[in-house]
Amino acid sequence: MANNLLDDALHVANPEGVQLAAVLADPLSRAQALLLDMLIIAVSLYVLAVLLSLLSAGLASQGIFTALAFVLVWGYFFLFEWLWRGVTPGKRALNLQVISADLMPLSAAQAAWRNVLRYLDWLPGFFGVGALALVLSPKNQRLGDWMAGTVVIFRRAPQMAVRPLQPGEVSPPPWRLSRQEQRVLMDFAEYADSHHEARLVELSAPLAVKMPDCDARERVQRLRAWGRYLRGMDGTV
Repeated sequence: MANNLLDDALHVANPEGVQLAAVLADPLSRAQALLLDMLIIAVSLYVLAVLLSLLSAGLASQGIFTALAFVLVWGYFFLFEWLWRGVTPGKRALNLQVISADLMPLSAAQAAWRNVLRYLDWLPGFFGVGALALVLSPKNQRLGDWMAGTVVIFRRAPQMAVRPLQPGEVSPPPWRLSRQEQRVLMDFAEYADSHHEARLVELSAPLAVKMPDCDARERVQRLRAWGRYLRGMDGTV
């Protein structure tokens, strides 16, 4: 599993010029998450089939099962990804999350669109094309991701600290950073010394997807602590 920003990373600059980064999920991790989700769906379909067999019989029962199976499969992925902010039980187990390609949270429309197109990936004539698109895509996107403008990322670095930081504290970043990313954090720490917290919260908001365990204030404190640490290492403090 990738555990730093340089392993298969996606970088996006927001309008404020802040460089955002997320670690893209590899095809194997995505396949494992899908397998877990499909096992849950398979058990649910089995229970549904048993219930329908007890309540009715014949072609009517088969037709109802087919319709409900479609709703169950599509609804499973759509509802979990929408209500759980891009996470299904399988993705949660593999520490994955679906987000917008600009590293913003997944919208309901994107969740719906990518899962409508999921069936295209599974069609016999398109399965090979869908798998090939995932492997060859620079952002590890399947066809549904490409059409919906989404990517799948690792939710957080496993070594992310959760202990609350004190004002003025320094702390090393939990990820390995490029020189440009280090400079962004150092600039943020310097900028933070002369600006109100509300402005800092606004600037740090795009990074919320990378720091899901932090509220807005804690996110600002961590970014400042990492920036102070890097400034000390850089000899600027």
